[in-house]
Amino acid sequence: MLDIKLPAAPVAAALFLKTPSLSPVKSRLAAGSSAEFACAWYLLAARAVIETVRACGIPCYLALSEHELVSVDKNLSAVALSRDLSNAVRDPDSITPSVWDEVEAPRLWQGSDPDLGAKMHCVLEQLLKRHGAGILLGADLPHLREDQLRPVVEQLQLAEDRLSAVQLLGPAYDGGFWCYASNRLPSREAMCAVRYSEADTAQQYRAALHAVAPWQFVETLRDVDQMDDLPACAEALAENLSANAAQRALLHWMQCQT
Repeated sequence: MLDIKLPAAPVAAALFLKTPSLSPVKSRLAAGSSAEFACAWYLLAARAVIETVRACGIPCYLALSEHELVSVDKNLSAVALSRDLSNAVRDPDSITPSVWDEVEAPRLWQGSDPDLGAKMHCVLEQLLKRHGAGILLGADLPHLREDQLRPVVEQLQLAEDRLSAVQLLGPAYDGGFWCYASNRLPSREAMCAVRYSEADTAQQYRAALHAVAPWQFVETLRDVDQMDDLPACAEALAENLSANAAQRALLHWMQCQT
C-alpha cells in the first residue's frame, strides 16, 4: 500500500500503533488473559478509533515505527510508506505483510528514538507540517465517541481561524491522558522530560509543556490497560447508540469471549 494523498486539512489525527507480529502489544492486558486475546482486542480496538476519527471529518494517520512501515506492493518489492524514509528494495521473501496493510490510511514514521516523548514529537511535527494542527491518540480507547473527540477538533479549527496558539489534553482516570492536541510544536526536550505510564503523567505533561500555549482540557475518560478495564469499555460501547461498525464489531467480539 502506498501513501495515500490527502487534500490539505487544517486538522489531522495520528493513531500510535504497533504491529503484533513485530512488537508486543497490550502486555498488561495479555498478562491477565493471553497474548492472542490481547492481540485480537488491539486490532479491533484500533479500527474502532480510526472510524471515530474519520466520523469527525479529519484524516487519520497510522503512526508506525520504521520496521513496521515496510510493506509489500503488488510487484513484491518493499516500499517505504513514510515520506521521511527513502524507497528501498529488499529481499521479498524476508518481508511479512503488516496487519495494517488492509487499512486504507496514510502512514507516518514514529522516528528512530525509542523514547515515547521523542516519538510523539516526531509524529506531531509531521502533522503540523502537513496540516497545521494535530491530535495524538492511542488504540486503548475504542469506546471513544464522536461527540467526545469533536470538541478537540473544533478548538483546533477555531484556533487556526484566529491564528492563535492552543493545546488540549484529554486526561485519563489512571493519571495519564488519552489525547494531546496542538497547533504548535513543543520542544523535543519538554516532551522527553515526561515519565510516561505513571500515575502523574498528565500532571507532568501540563508542567513540562506549559509554555507552548494556554492549556484547554476535554473530558476525562477511562482507557483500557488491563482486564479490569474491559467491563467499563464494554458498557460504554453498549450504551453508545451511535457506535460505528468497528465499535459494534469489537463489542460483539468481547461478548463472545465471556
